[in-house]
Amino acid sequence: MRAFGVELLAILLVWGAAAGEPTIPQAQLPQGVEEQVAQEIRKLYSAEPRQRWEALQALGRMGGRAAPAVPFVAGMLGDEGKVMIEMPPEHHLPFRQSAVGGLAAGVVAGWCRGAVGLRHLPGQGLKVELPAVPGDMVCRIADSLVGAMKDGSREARWRAAQLLEYDVPEALRARAELPAGAEKLSTEHVRRIRAAMLKGWLGAIRDENASVRMYAARGLIRSGSPKAVDPLIAALKDADKEVRRLAAAGLGKLRAGKAVGPLIAALEDPEPDVHTAARNALKGMGPPAVKPLLAAIAGGKSPLRERAAQALPTLHDPVHEAEDFDALVAALTDKDAFVRRVAAGAIRIPYPPAIGPLVEALKDEVPEVRQAAAVSLGYLYVDEAKRRALGPLVELARKDKSAEVRAGAVWSVGRLGREDARTQGVLLGAMKDEAAVVRTGAAEAVQQYPGPEASDALLGALCDKSPDVRHQAAQSLGLLKEQRAVQPLVRLLADTDWVVRFHAVGALGRIGDARAIEPLISALGDADRRVREAAAGALHDLTGMGFGGNQPKWRQWWEEQGGKLRQEGRRERRRPASVPPPR
Repeated sequence: MRAFGVELLAILLVWGAAAGEPTIPQAQLPQGVEEQVAQEIRKLYSAEPRQRWEALQALGRMGGRAAPAVPFVAGMLGDEGKVMIEMPPEHHLPFRQSAVGGLAAGVVAGWCRGAVGLRHLPGQGLKVELPAVPGDMVCRIADSLVGAMKDGSREARWRAAQLLEYDVPEALRARAELPAGAEKLSTEHVRRIRAAMLKGWLGAIRDENASVRMYAARGLIRSGSPKAVDPLIAALKDADKEVRRLAAAGLGKLRAGKAVGPLIAALEDPEPDVHTAARNALKGMGPPAVKPLLAAIAGGKSPLRERAAQALPTLHDPVHEAEDFDALVAALTDKDAFVRRVAAGAIRIPYPPAIGPLVEALKDEVPEVRQAAAVSLGYLYVDEAKRRALGPLVELARKDKSAEVRAGAVWSVGRLGREDARTQGVLLGAMKDEAAVVRTGAAEAVQQYPGPEASDALLGALCDKSPDVRHQAAQSLGLLKEQRAVQPLVRLLADTDWVVRFHAVGALGRIGDARAIEPLISALGDADRRVREAAAGALHDLTGMGFGGNQPKWRQWWEEQGGKLRQEGRRERRRPASVPPPR
């Protein structure tokens, strides 16, 4: 026989006639159905799995003509009757055992993809040529799958959920992307299908099968409906950890304010994936999460308070309400140092009432609080912050006993003090600090103040014992396009740290000196893939040539050029992202 365009040589063995007919009584076969369709529907009630199998194949080939059969085929999803089929020669196994219900799922999947005329492998190893199906049929498929999830066997519910999660949305997506003039789903079709899916997921989220509940959670998240919030909140207590993780992540995407409390409770979930998802969800909630999280930080016990601190949103969006900032400002004087540190690090936009308390926090007895306050002040780029904070920050950068505090202060001085005569001196002094973290921050900040003094300090830093300082100095010299740095950067291509070599390559590319061409060609043989790729990019930017990582080709080309760089081939490199502030 021929099934979906692929010849199956024989059905070798048939068994498992139990549970073999649709869940719909045969008497409900509607009137006026095309005789060939009705005939195949009646075969679905056969006691022989082979006949049921063949009937499903025939209905699948009919495409839109088989629309009346949709609920009957969906009713076969729980059919566990088995057949053993001989597979085509190219298959890795000569025979394959298949369930009739699995083929029913494949037929429904094929119809969904037939809605856009795609070729599809619907399972069972059968390649099919799919006729297009009308929008009404896609609606009927969605309704029938919802019914199967409600009334079917365990296997039927699982298969229906899988189809509703993957295949029906694919039909919606692909139909929407059809070119102009093609038959698309109408707005009413889309509304009906989405309504049916939401109805199905709202019921399936309580299914006894964890796999079905996972599909339901994903479906509810995709729906974006407010009706999904309460079921997902309930799912935070599901017995299955993956369902709980999906629920937490989904509530974050839905940004439902009423979920803040349950998500804070989920921070105590024993599964790392779950409490991490809850933390990320809360961090994206914004204003509604601030006060509850501060309360959890102040009144909770470990590990809740630490996880709540990680979840606290950093307020860098001016749309936040003043009361959200006020709650953080009030927390700066909390008796608990942990609360003060978290609050100090959470403000990221110029909010004038926060400037004074943050400056006071620079005197806190706890170094972590001082460091967080110092970094936050660097974000408050307004005249008042410059006037009130720059002096204390300069003092902190020079004298604080904590290296992390000095590093945070140096970073903020670099941002706030661009018009202050003291700033470059502070940064140059920090380049000689005993702590590598301070020297690294100073090497990043000092490139904002170009001049001989900055370049001299950065050239010296290329020999620093810390690889972090060396790679930051290399990056800053590249941004300054310092010609004196070419030979020192070439020497850095032999550094033992790949990150240093990577930034040396980038700096040479940005400076744009012909002396870097041959060393960069040599760097194409670096032991680290990332350095090799950076060298290929730098060579392209310098020369305009596109030989990629082909070192012999580059060498041949460079010899043909006589070792001279033609300026017309050069391309301006983009400025790299700034190094983030100290944490």
